[in-house]
Amino acid sequence: MRSAQDIRRRLEAWEAERAQLFPQALYGLISLRKIESEVRTALDTGGDPKESSVRQRIEHLRNRPRPDKATAYILDSVIKELRWALGEEQQGALRKVFWDIVVAHLHDAECTMRIEGTDLVLEGWTRAKGPTLPKRPFRLRLGQGKFEDERQIPDPLRVVWILYPADGEDRFVLTAQDDTLSGILRFSGNDYDFQIRDDATGF
Repeated sequence: MRSAQDIRRRLEAWEAERAQLFPQALYGLISLRKIESEVRTALDTGGDPKESSVRQRIEHLRNRPRPDKATAYILDSVIKELRWALGEEQQGALRKVFWDIVVAHLHDAECTMRIEGTDLVLEGWTRAKGPTLPKRPFRLRLGQGKFEDERQIPDPLRVVWILYPADGEDRFVLTAQDDTLSGILRFSGNDYDFQIRDDATGF
């Protein structure tokens, strides 16, 4: 079981990540709140969380009905984070949940790619999602970045449109396409850093 201090810092990290993304982000807040609520129910007990209680909570969540993909995602994420608290998971769910929110927010965003050392950097503008969420400049840095090109027309990359998050063993993966529309691009990193401006001045 991880220490009470580590768990307290982890709960604070959930709050800090949420504060960075919202209200600029549009998608994922409802699921995020449900995940956070379940995690806090199990871990924010006012004292040191007991291993037996956390394991009982995991078993309860595993037996909960999963009527749809959204419910399954929430339950799996909570279980993964509680297993982190037990010391059985290295990463937990924190970074993956926020990765999924970031990529959902960037869906159809137009950007360019460049290489900086071992990192890949995607930089561009979000797609306007209404009068209260206009286009915003963003930068997404993928640590130890990897680029996979499945296009049938392997032209130099000029402009990229972000599509969806994708599964990766221990990496954060997203799919994209370029102006050739000839196949899928995959960008991944062993970690990521996301920045978005709340004005239109760029970086």
